[in-house]
Amino acid sequence: RLEGLVWNDANGNGVRDSSESPLAERTVYADLNNDATLSPGEPSATTRTDGTFLLTVLTEGMFPIRQVASSNWQQTSPAAGGGVSATITLGTQATLGSRTSGVNFGNRLTVGLITGSVFNDANSNGYRDGIEVVLAGWQVYADLNANNVLDADEPTATSSASGLFELYVPVPGGGTRTVNVRTQPQSGWSGTQQLGFPTSVTLAAGQTVGGRSYGFVQSVASVGGRLWLDING
Repeated sequence: RLEGLVWNDANGNGVRDSSESPLAERTVYADLNNDATLSPGEPSATTRTDGTFLLTVLTEGMFPIRQVASSNWQQTSPAAGGGVSATITLGTQATLGSRTSGVNFGNRLTVGLITGSVFNDANSNGYRDGIEVVLAGWQVYADLNANNVLDADEPTATSSASGLFELYVPVPGGGTRTVNVRTQPQSGWSGTQQLGFPTSVTLAAGQTVGGRSYGFVQSVASVGGRLWLDING
């Protein structure tokens, strides 16, 4: 059994600093055939919310332990996308080649990242109250040319079942970039907080800007008319 951690190596130095956060839902595997690909039948594990994982390997031998590459991220530790060499002997703790701190992987963003959530703002107060539910399947995008339309080449993200989204934005030239974040309109809904309207965000490659909460309320249809006393029937 192998234990380890996957983290956001924001400064790219290959060492986890105290301010650097864990990365959840990353896949780590024993590369039994050493082809740098997660093949059918190879043991794998997914990192928890605290970035840790537990990998059980039932095959003896020396194998590299690797992580599945994620789009828009570069592995910084081990360097050059390498794995951690582990010698497996059944019934004993694995021996790690040249590493004593566990099977740890550092990753750095190669683009900017905007994170946030989409929710049903039932009382239209612009804040998510405790009883208000999230909205899944909503499309969020970076309006790079500020034309209020989602164009084919613009970055998009879709809110998950938990209402969260991760929007990756390319930052050319290694500097900073300012973009407007918008949502695709949905029939019968109106924005109460930021979304549906531009939200300007400035970010650099490797930077994460979080806490973008976007509220919507469902429109209610009304019907009008007149009542009268029809005395002559």
